[in-house]
Amino acid sequence: MLRNLAIVTLLASSTLAVFSAETSPSGFGSEVIRQGDYTRPNADAARTTDGYLAKWLSVAHLNQVELARVALKRSTDTEVQRFAQTMIDDHEELNGKLSRYVVAGNLPKAPAPDKPNSPDGNPSPQDRERSRSDGQRNGELDHSAFFEELGAQSLSTARSELEAKQGPEFDRCYVTMVVGSHLMHNDMTLVFQRHVSPELKTVLSEAQAATKKHLSVAREFAQRLERKASVAKKDEAPAKPVK
Repeated sequence: MLRNLAIVTLLASSTLAVFSAETSPSGFGSEVIRQGDYTRPNADAARTTDGYLAKWLSVAHLNQVELARVALKRSTDTEVQRFAQTMIDDHEELNGKLSRYVVAGNLPKAPAPDKPNSPDGNPSPQDRERSRSDGQRNGELDHSAFFEELGAQSLSTARSELEAKQGPEFDRCYVTMVVGSHLMHNDMTLVFQRHVSPELKTVLSEAQAATKKHLSVAREFAQRLERKASVAKKDEAPAKPVK
């Protein structure tokens, strides 16, 4: 359980460090920045900030949806399945509210790929690699593609952990991942609200309320599943011989 939580936290923390170093002209991320220590010089910069942060959160929400779909399919606990469906519904709704800010942010993009995207409408691995290479040749980082690439890697790691488990162990792993990721989501939305437009701040406030609700439910599930596993372990233990 602790190992799963550590993996989620490490992935989220590494994303924070890389994003901070890449997107801030003042080297934000190299040291602790206090609230109000930097400002947005103009409206275009504010829209770009909204776009960066909304894109980052959008990728995180979509990853939660994908992991919840895995849980919905493979969980053996009906309550966990219902929770997974709630996660899908809530995170898809929140992502929909973020989408307009991602577009408005006018994030730097690499040249469009020569080949069409995959049938599901998302960039194929070949498209992502081509975009990244083109951006590197131009001396620029395609931040949108970067967030998608990092999100895809994080999702792949989490799926590998989940799909290696079955039954009650799977349920405990999934719920633990939700706890770890939502602790990070809560911090992200809290800090992001200090640096976005008033309109996006309202959306992030709603997202933080949903995050806290998910976190509370996931913690309760984690405790219940741990108690259930402990009881099952005692029942399986051989009885001590009577002297």
